[in-house]
This record gives sequence, C-alpha cells and structure tokens, in this order.
Amino acid sequence: MCDNEVPSGLPFSRVYIKREERQADSARMRRRIYHLFSDFLDDDYAGLVQREQGVELPYMGYGISWDRFFNTAELRDVLDAITHMSMYLDARTRDGHVRHDPRRVEQLRQDVARIFREEHVHYRLDELGGVHYAVDDEFQRNYVSAIGALEDDRYGAVRHAFEGAQEALDRDNPNSKEALRNVFEALEILFKLMFNAQRLGSAEIRQHLLPTIAQMHGDDATARQAANKLAQSLCDWVDGVHFYRHGQAVEEAQQPPIGLTVALVSGAASYLRWLAELDATRPAA
Repeated sequence: MCDNEVPSGLPFSRVYIKREERQADSARMRRRIYHLFSDFLDDDYAGLVQREQGVELPYMGYGISWDRFFNTAELRDVLDAITHMSMYLDARTRDGHVRHDPRRVEQLRQDVARIFREEHVHYRLDELGGVHYAVDDEFQRNYVSAIGALEDDRYGAVRHAFEGAQEALDRDNPNSKEALRNVFEALEILFKLMFNAQRLGSAEIRQHLLPTIAQMHGDDATARQAANKLAQSLCDWVDGVHFYRHGQAVEEAQQPPIGLTVALVSGAASYLRWLAELDATRPAA
C-alpha cells in the first residue's frame, strides 16, 4: 500500500487491525462506554437503572462502583444502561429545566455510535438512544433493491417470506436460523413460479435455469458464461443453506453465526433480484 493510500490521523488499530466478523461483546467497548458516561453517573441515574432494569448495582465503600458495573454486568444490562442514560439526559428536572445541554447529549449519542463502529460490535444506536442489532450498509441496499424487484403482485408470497427473514434478524434476540429458512422459502417460491419444479435444489437449477440462460443469452457468449457461473453459485448457496434448513444431529440446535447469516441473506437478496428480473424479461413459453 502506498503512503498516500493510508488514511492520515487515525489510530494504528483503526487502519491495520481488521476484524472479519462483528463481535457480540467487547471489553474495550464496555470500558469506553463507562469513561464516556463518567461525567453523568449520579444517584438519579442509578435510581433509573435500578428501577427500570431490576439490577442490583455493585457498591464499594465509597458508593456505587460504576466501573465494575460496566465491565462485569450482563451484556443486556450494559446495553439497556446506554438507552437509560439517553432517556435520563433528555429528561427535564422537576422545575422544568433541561437537565443537560441538548448539543452535549447529541454528541454523547454520536460517540456511543462511533464506539460501536470502532469496536466492531453487532449494535447500532437510533436517534433516541435505543440499541439495535446492526447489519451493514450493503445488506440494507441489497434488501431494498430486492424488495423493489418483488413489487409485482405475482411475487406477493415471495416478498412476504423475504420480509420474514428481515424481521427475524431485527428482533431483540435475532433468530438467524429462522431468517435462513424464510429467505430459502422466498427463493424456492420464486423458482417454482418460474419453472415447473417441485423444489429448489442444485439439480433443479441445472435442469431449469441453465436452459433459460442459454435461451436469453444465446448470442452473447460472455453474458451466458457469466450467468452460468452465477447459477452455479446459486447451487452452492442452496447446498450450504440446506445444512441449516434441516434438523441438526445434536440435542440443542445451534443458531447460525449472525455474520454468516447476514452474508447468506444478503446473497439471497441478489439472487432474488436477478431471478425476478429474469422472470419478467424472458420470452413467454
């Protein structure tokens, strides 16, 4: 990498240490949130946390040990405490005055969001201080693009199944296995609409989709070859997701990793958009 391609003024870890998958928890995130909040940690905030979260705050000889709370409490309590801090700072005092400068409160929210990004955790902060699971920008673009391609009434059931995958990921406790089942169902419904097929599998893709590609790109060898490779990647996607669609030979089935799930659902969005456009433009049988 040339010197002029390296971002200037950033800490070493932000430039050179890359993490492939987001983390569910982070000790660095916890410590940074604690230090960010340190100027606002008082008895009124403690009362709000105890009342709304039902937690017992750790005490040392001098009072509440906020350091210990943010570094050792359950993750859910730390994330809830972030939202309650936002609520606390937005609230007015009993005499009606604003508790804190709104500009400082907004800056604090921006700093929390920045910590989430920099520590590469699974969370994002909304404009009111609520914590949500985060998916990347590419996922959102693929999702919106696929939904746009499925607007026709013909694809109503496809769209419903695909939206179910998004809903499963957007819960307080995301169900990644349900998300994969829903997105597979969306693809299978679309495939059945397009072809006289009983199921979506590698053999059916080769039997039905490849001849359609040959028909539509018969005079363009480059497009035909590229589309055939895309169809093969769809075969690989289907084969991979089948591992999660069917029961696992364990006592307690494990949820697919959230990062893997986001990648698979995002890929499915691209396949849905491609197949829907193919369906809409191919010559009538």
